[in-house]
Amino acid sequence: MTWKKLQITKAELSDLKNIFRKKAKFYADENIEEELIGLLKNIGWNIESYKDYSLAGQPDENQFSKAQQLKRMLITKDPDFWDNKKFPIYKHPGVIILECKNDQRLGASLRFISDVILPFAEIWNNSKVRIRGEEIAVFSKDADRGIWDVTRYKLDKNGIPFIWENAIA
Repeated sequence: MTWKKLQITKAELSDLKNIFRKKAKFYADENIEEELIGLLKNIGWNIESYKDYSLAGQPDENQFSKAQQLKRMLITKDPDFWDNKKFPIYKHPGVIILECKNDQRLGASLRFISDVILPFAEIWNNSKVRIRGEEIAVFSKDADRGIWDVTRYKLDKNGIPFIWENAIA
């Protein structure tokens, strides 16, 4: 097993943008700071928060359900949302869990979301994305194999993505 640089050309990215035209919409729970929500709105994210629906202090299940009802990806810093028994993803617009320890990693994570998730809402439907430091785990259904699986990625210090691949003998 090894990390392999994820190669995607500008032409391939442009093709994806032509196929998937729907941009992601987000719902932030109360683990996302108001300052960050304001910043994301200012840079063009379509994001609503728990405050917009008077859900302060409500259980995680209510936050998860509200995002589902609104057809918005839930963005949170709460790792409990990774639990698929408690928060099943198969009928949900998606979940992004930010587990960043510092502002530099948070900035890289938000850049990844802006570049890879925001423009392609349909790709990320029914997926969970956990960003922990430089590593990104994506729980989704593998279309080719028809099974739910986790794919691992990482960003180097320049924001270049790598994918974890099994070595073929």
